Amino acid sequence: MAVSVSTITTNIWDAIQTIISGNTTVDNNSTAVYGTYPQQFIDSAGGLPMVIVHKPEVTEQRITMTKKKFLISIRIESFTDNAAGLKVLSDAVRNALETNKVTTRGSNQLYHFKIVEDTEDFDLRANKRVHRNILGASYEFVGGGDL
Repeated sequence: MAVSVSTITTNIWDAIQTIISGNTTVDNNSTAVYGTYPQQFIDSAGGLPMVIVHKPEVTEQRITMTKKKFLISIRIESFTDNAAGLKVLSDAVRNALETNKVTTRGSNQLYHFKIVEDTEDFDLRANKRVHRNILGASYEFVGGGDL
């Protein structure tokens, strides 16, 4: 079976989005998870809390004649309207990724999970203080066959 960067990117985004959607809540409310910034957020800093799972960056390296290693980096931004909520949400995102390492390894063959970035800041948008956490994660995928 041929493995492509496009297939890996789509599968990884779907897997991470599903994991985060199912495991992140703030004040007993589920958190909306998007692939891009929704218009409501752009216009008025509305729709919080929310999580943006950006498209993964995938680079490939040839290992042998028939195998490649794909290095995957993914950025996840969490947004809330208060610092305490951001702490809860960013911890939930991190915990969801950590506790689902076995799932991503078994279902998506993603290995060597690492958190490579974890920063927080805030900004004023539409006269509202918006708190943001950026979490960067990395994985490895080794593919064989028709590469």
